[in-house]
Amino acid sequence: MTEAEVPNNTKLGRYRITGRLGRGGMGVVYSGEDELLKRRVAIKVLSGSPSRSHESLERFLLEARAAARLNHPNVVAVHDIGQHDGRAYIVMELVPGGSLQARLELQGALPWREATRIVADVCRGLSAAHAGHLIHRDIKPSNILLAADGLAKLADFGLAKAPTLVSTRLTQAGDVLGTPQFMSPEHCSDQPLDERTDLYSLGVTYYALLVGRPPFDSSDVVKVLYAHCSAPVPDPRKAVPGLPAGCSVIISRAMAKSRTARFSTALEMTAAFESLLVDTIPIPPPLISVDRPSRAPIHEPGPVVASALPHNPVKSGLTSRATETARPDSATRPTTEQSPSPRTGFGRWRLALSGLGLGGILGICYLVVAQFWPSSATPSPEHSSEVAPTPRPQGGVAFRPRANPLWGHKGAVNAVSVAGGLIASVGDDATARVWPISGGNPIRILQHSVALHATALTPDGKSLATGGLANSVFFWNAKTGEKAGEFFTTSPVHSLAFSPSGKQLAVGTGFELLLLDVFPVIRLRARLLPNHYRVSSVGFSADGKHLAACTYQKKVHRWEVATLAEMKVDDFPQELVTVTVSADGGRIAFASHEGNFYLWQPDQGRRPALLENTRTAITAMAFLPGRNAILFAGEWGGPLRLRDLETGTTRRFDSGGSKVIHALSVAPDGSLLAAGCSEGSVRLWDVAPAEGLRN
Repeated sequence: MTEAEVPNNTKLGRYRITGRLGRGGMGVVYSGEDELLKRRVAIKVLSGSPSRSHESLERFLLEARAAARLNHPNVVAVHDIGQHDGRAYIVMELVPGGSLQARLELQGALPWREATRIVADVCRGLSAAHAGHLIHRDIKPSNILLAADGLAKLADFGLAKAPTLVSTRLTQAGDVLGTPQFMSPEHCSDQPLDERTDLYSLGVTYYALLVGRPPFDSSDVVKVLYAHCSAPVPDPRKAVPGLPAGCSVIISRAMAKSRTARFSTALEMTAAFESLLVDTIPIPPPLISVDRPSRAPIHEPGPVVASALPHNPVKSGLTSRATETARPDSATRPTTEQSPSPRTGFGRWRLALSGLGLGGILGICYLVVAQFWPSSATPSPEHSSEVAPTPRPQGGVAFRPRANPLWGHKGAVNAVSVAGGLIASVGDDATARVWPISGGNPIRILQHSVALHATALTPDGKSLATGGLANSVFFWNAKTGEKAGEFFTTSPVHSLAFSPSGKQLAVGTGFELLLLDVFPVIRLRARLLPNHYRVSSVGFSADGKHLAACTYQKKVHRWEVATLAEMKVDDFPQELVTVTVSADGGRIAFASHEGNFYLWQPDQGRRPALLENTRTAITAMAFLPGRNAILFAGEWGGPLRLRDLETGTTRRFDSGGSKVIHALSVAPDGSLLAAGCSEGSVRLWDVAPAEGLRN
């Protein structure tokens, strides 16, 4: 069976070939069907005859196993490997959107925003792979696939050692080192490779997406290799006028000849792409409203499975995938040169005012006073005035930023939790940190093997749950740092929430929502959302009677915890990112990637209303305890926002200089607000008590 003679309907184990998709690194890729699970898959069959060298076969299988360990939304998943008639094959996720190379050939260069978003997605996948000690070696547009929803996925991880972009091979015996147009200088000169070679290739890919062709492109392979090693990095703005300067800055750094001059990690490069997008956000549109239908089906409780005890300070006997370092963090707040500079609006106003006469200044003062003067109208938050340099009340509440954020995470902080006199944070650096409520250094640093996306403290602050790419929920004694248990999941953990009693935990994963009883033992109470793509956010009401969740499948749900009676609304136009529940469970606020902010009152039979459209992803939300108001943050950068549900007004307050806020958590008594930020900090605000506020 040669690579050109694998006909349709050929069986490879339980997989049936249904068509030929194209050629990839080390093999030919076919479409197929998993006849056991009844799903479509992609099947790569190793190139060459069945008598191919034993060494090549072993390398193929070894690297396939390594790639199969990755479980990240921006990496094409490896499902299975096997052999048929002496030929090795690998079974992967089928991504229907095709490759970026096909997109380039069909449409030419991409709009810079889309190109930036795509390479940022790839960077996130690279970060997970590098954390697993895998180097791709062949990043290029043909190895980046697009899902139906536009999500970019990196393919051929660890397998791309024999691409054939050009006819000339670089070594003998068919062992091609890489694709010349996308190879780093050290790769061209056959030096040892590390993660930074992938970042160079991604910089070349970014240039190709912006311009429509690689920076060094010739039929003469030697000329291409020489250019990577010696030619200056070209400026994409010369080929495409009007590109932001930030595009050129990122490419110049990523493609530096010396590895030490490049981005040091994929996390650092991701932050650069995020900053570029945030710094060029367009002005959002005015306020709009819509209604949507609701339904109320009932879901029965699922099976029960016994596990370990999270509240027991003694370690359980379960296999541990995470270890703990019981020492304060030696990292302190960075020096002035290292610290992110607060980007307040005051400095920009001062520069603008300096060029105006008295009449212009008086006119601006009038506009500012009119913006904040109480009225019956509902102003759009996007047209609110910039925050003043000193704290000011916002809807009857004053947010006072603390001067010293909590520093220590090496990468984005993805989740925070405030409860029981403690603050917990987790991030891309695979650590969970427990901080005193007063700030300073962490009292515990809990090391994990891969990036973390979710965390939750019990209301008494005694127990901590963490989860992420390891397909497990880890339970810890928050005070001592001892591991108290582990619950295995079938996919990455994206969201966690303890009930007010601390006896139940909601776990949102890549494919389902689990409700766990965690005291006196950990056991599964119910699978509430089986086969739902990414349960992105979960939350309990303060009275413990209701649980809410939203998903990337464009659905929002609410359950009565006692009976698991369910109400839901689905078929939203965008993936839903974050959800928060009022104290009595009567109101559910949720938001989407596209910046749509909804409020749902299921008990009153009201359909969800679209309160605002920010046009930029809303990443985190939280009801303010004791106040009919919701805090929310997003990828727009700049001030946080507070929506007063009584007056329908939205106000801004200083975000402390963070570019992007990924998570929000408010202390149960409403006295402290914490935010997890893209630059690796946890920023804190003391919330002043307000008189006469209603629950």
